[in-house]
Amino acid sequence: MIRHGRWKHSGRGPEPPPGAGTEEQAGNPPQHATAGAESAGAGEGAMTGVAPGGEGGVPPPMAVLPNVDGVQTVLPLAGPPLPRPIDRGTVLVVDDDPAMRQFLETNLRLDGYDVLTAADGPMAVAIVATQLPDLVLLEVGLPGIDGIELTRRWREDSRTATLPVIMVTARSSTADRVLGLQAGADDYVTKPFDVAELLARVRSTMRRNAEARAMSPLTNLPGNLRIEDEIARRVASGRPFAVAYLDLDNFKAFNDAHGFLRGDQVILLLAMALRRAVVGAKPPAFIGHVGGDDFVLICQPHQVEELCRYAVEYFDEHVQALHDPKDVERGYLEVVDRKGVVRRFPLVSVSVGVATSERRTFRDYREVVAVATEMKSVAKAEPGSAIAVDRRGY
Repeated sequence: MIRHGRWKHSGRGPEPPPGAGTEEQAGNPPQHATAGAESAGAGEGAMTGVAPGGEGGVPPPMAVLPNVDGVQTVLPLAGPPLPRPIDRGTVLVVDDDPAMRQFLETNLRLDGYDVLTAADGPMAVAIVATQLPDLVLLEVGLPGIDGIELTRRWREDSRTATLPVIMVTARSSTADRVLGLQAGADDYVTKPFDVAELLARVRSTMRRNAEARAMSPLTNLPGNLRIEDEIARRVASGRPFAVAYLDLDNFKAFNDAHGFLRGDQVILLLAMALRRAVVGAKPPAFIGHVGGDDFVLICQPHQVEELCRYAVEYFDEHVQALHDPKDVERGYLEVVDRKGVVRRFPLVSVSVGVATSERRTFRDYREVVAVATEMKSVAKAEPGSAIAVDRRGY
């Protein structure tokens, strides 16, 4: 049902057991901030709606966001610009031909890239060790250390294992191509080449690599950078949107009781619930994994409650199978805290905070995150799974 600006899920979400403890009572730090924006240091993947201070110590412009109890949250609006497109960055050109190095550097700079250059293998090794580029354009036939060996070394080093490498060489036989790709090159371009095609390959390779790094390795959902970019894009568009911030309740207690492997299964269950919820949504909705047990759903305002309700109900229906049967039967789990005291916690549930642009205008994506975080705190005050929707307008 919807009441006082929030939808309270009931019927499947577990109620707190008598004498139920909290994570604070168990001697553990709380997982979630109260109304306002969460601190970035609150845990891995925590979203924050608070921007850094202005340059030179000058306070940035502030927005005042009163919460549901009338207490005001102050949010800085100024901050660093959004990151540049993910298909731009720093390219290292490694070629022993000075004319070719200059030619590549000129065209890359004209296309918006920063460029580093190296004339041989040892110089390339030294540069990568101190100034890790976003991509390497690599000649195979180099003095000192050839391109094949360089690529193999970079792939064996955990720091450079995912460094994108495009081999640009006069060696055009199929055997040479296969050797380069087997060594770990992401692409292989033969000389002479078309400049427009090479630049397109650089953009494509860099974009794929950046997107792969921005994905959650556990859920394979977009991570923080993609989430922030998507919210910022929606704010800039001026079109109506809604952002739902989902967070698991009592997840740390569950992890302490059952270990991180079973905890990962709970996180994957929430990811699956969100994926199922958005199937067939028109217009399509965006889902992302902030990190840890935090997720984001971005969609149209008229979609958000239905999609969140589906995800929450699906999660509540299936999460009991990940608890021990005795915990499900009694309705809570027991955890021994660091002082040796047995504490009781409700079964894992989901709290959802929703910010929408239906009744207010957002000027900065961090405002949206701050409101969604505040509403998530409202949802957490309810027993079991709950959804709190911001319906204030000003």
